[in-house]
Amino acid sequence: MNETEQQPELRQQSRWQRIAKIVFNIVAVFVSLMTFPSGLPWMILFWLGVFLYVTTHSKNTGTGPLLICIAIVVIKRPDRSPALFVMLAVLLVVSIGIVICWLRTQRTTSKDSVFSWKIYAAVSIAMFATWCYFALLYHHHASAGVSNRYDPNRAIVCLGDSLTAYGYPKVLAEKINVPVVDMGQDGIKTDHGLKRLDEIVALQPQTVVLELGGHDFNQGESREHAKRNLEKMITTFRANDIDVIIIEVPRGFITDGFDGLERELARKFDLELVSDWTIRSFVLMSPICPPGMFLSKNWHRSKDGLHPNKRGNQVFANSVAAALRNLYGEQILK
Repeated sequence: MNETEQQPELRQQSRWQRIAKIVFNIVAVFVSLMTFPSGLPWMILFWLGVFLYVTTHSKNTGTGPLLICIAIVVIKRPDRSPALFVMLAVLLVVSIGIVICWLRTQRTTSKDSVFSWKIYAAVSIAMFATWCYFALLYHHHASAGVSNRYDPNRAIVCLGDSLTAYGYPKVLAEKINVPVVDMGQDGIKTDHGLKRLDEIVALQPQTVVLELGGHDFNQGESREHAKRNLEKMITTFRANDIDVIIIEVPRGFITDGFDGLERELARKFDLELVSDWTIRSFVLMSPICPPGMFLSKNWHRSKDGLHPNKRGNQVFANSVAAALRNLYGEQILK
């Protein structure tokens, strides 16, 4: 085959490569937008890996993956921690710096271009160091800093809306060595939780598991309103020697209408956090959403795509039991 005959074939291959690249980018961005808050550091790692690949395998500056990473984090609206702002600032500064360096190398000799690769290497190391810093803090903020003293005579109170009222506290009672008080009530907001403060404090439990705030969002209450109420509950419990475990409540798959409220409270008050993955799994493993809609009902964790069924309550109880174990050790488990 001569060179003239090869050209159409090469053009066709190039066209398919461009199409494959576009499809890959669209799918990658979509998957990143669907990433749960608990998986945010891994999403960042993926785009940093794309950045590293692009800068080492092509003449591209690699700013695209970094800007995509910034855009997705902004859209996801996670907890606005200092670590997150540091990460975004570094990404933005580095993106600008790379463009400046690239523009300068276009006017330099090949000898100077070697120096540009050293810059890329240093930038890549800085990016991964920033990610590691952010990921470690992000993980740390989801767990209480110290283990607390276990008291077998003090109960666990589960305070929440319908997600709690559907029965996970009863399953939890079968898994731990202390009594469980079920205070789940369908449709309640954080305002209702405040009304039960005196009742809960009078019980003198060792831990309150808080699952509130979803209905505040659904019924148009502001983030500040829910935050103020939850903070009052947390500070009141803490003042009475009662620990708090907070459940991360999802408020959308792509973006969080309350900007990572539960993670902010876990960071601020050093609380044990039960990841949003628990509740999101009720949606994903249900008959109304993939992959659950393609699986038999034996795999389903919810019938309506939100409230847990028997299997879902097992998952919910396991997650809370794991949080209690992190606080008090294995002795709290049966």
